[in-house]
Amino acid sequence: MCDGILFGGARGRLAGLIRNGGRRTHRLAAEVERLDQRYRDATVEVPALSTQPWWNRRLPWL
Repeated sequence: MCDGILFGGARGRLAGLIRNGGRRTHRLAAEVERLDQRYRDATVEVPALSTQPWWNRRLPWL
């Protein structure tokens, strides 16, 4: 089961690392995309402010 706490500040820091580039950016981005898809598959979008990151606008399936 996905834990929303896991995708809090840590997910934002990962996104920042990917945006800033670096040696392992491509591999990191591919792995984060794979994890993001697993998170999307295990959660549903809920009404929330669109200014929040997409991962904060999702809750686990009930």
